[in-house]
Amino acid sequence: MIKEFSLSIGQLLGISTTIATLIAICICAVWSIIFNRIKESQNAEFQKQIEKQKSEFSKEIETLKAKNDKLNYISKTQFDAEFKIYQELSEPIFDMFFDVLKLFPMGLDYVPEDETERKNFYEKRYNNAMDNLLVFQKKLYVYAPFIPKHIYDMFDNFRVEARKQVNWYPDFILYPDKEIVHELREEKRKCWKRTEELQKQYNDIIDKLRNHLQSLKVMDGNNE
Repeated sequence: MIKEFSLSIGQLLGISTTIATLIAICICAVWSIIFNRIKESQNAEFQKQIEKQKSEFSKEIETLKAKNDKLNYISKTQFDAEFKIYQELSEPIFDMFFDVLKLFPMGLDYVPEDETERKNFYEKRYNNAMDNLLVFQKKLYVYAPFIPKHIYDMFDNFRVEARKQVNWYPDFILYPDKEIVHELREEKRKCWKRTEELQKQYNDIIDKLRNHLQSLKVMDGNNE
């Protein structure tokens, strides 16, 4: 190829074959350098596009993975069983919540004026709260192995805080003449404050339980 190219240069410029050959070699060398640089540039740009696509694909995969990780794939049988458990727990926890709030109410509270009626009123309020606490506690313990631990802990933490209210109530309300009442004024203030915290905690349980149920992806028979 160089020989033919040098002859063409020699004929075109009217120079010797040797000089034409040297010129042809130089031209080919320069062209080879230019061609290689163009090729390298194209390869670099191509590689850059590949890396860009890989980065975009990786981000997309991570996004899909994050969305997928929020879903818990379970069978319809599992979902129905878990859902039924929460239905079974919803009534006793509400009854307990409703009666425990009455022990140390935040707002105005009706109290009978007659001393005997007032004592009966307080005793009934205490007994209702204690009974509902025990009913909820029993159901929670029965269903504990069949629900996710973070759901169980959420219910149980609420039970523990509610029990503090029930345990302190007799000392502050039913037996006001006991010396212990005067010694535990700070604890009484904690009970009043705990009522508000229990209201927030109960609402938080409802929201978290709702989000948990929405995160469950039920698989039909074809996907199992």
